[in-house]
Amino acid sequence: MSEAFLFLCSMDFPQYRKIAGFDRFYKITGERVFIEKYKLNGVWVENEVQAVQYPEILRIQDMLQQQWSFREMTTEEIELIFE
Repeated sequence: MSEAFLFLCSMDFPQYRKIAGFDRFYKITGERVFIEKYKLNGVWVENEVQAVQYPEILRIQDMLQQQWSFREMTTEEIELIFE
């Protein structure tokens, strides 16, 4: 089994991530589903993404493993943005 697969199996959902340096926030609700939130003209926009294609699945894995610029959100950020 791959290391990424084992990593995902041991994870509880939801998980919360953000992109460092940008106002993009993610609530990952499962191995293939996430909600993206960002502000557009001062209004919060929310998109739910169902990862069907391989690049989308890899994006979720990158978020969970904090690859590239994805970082874990603080409790304060989670409460402010998603609750």
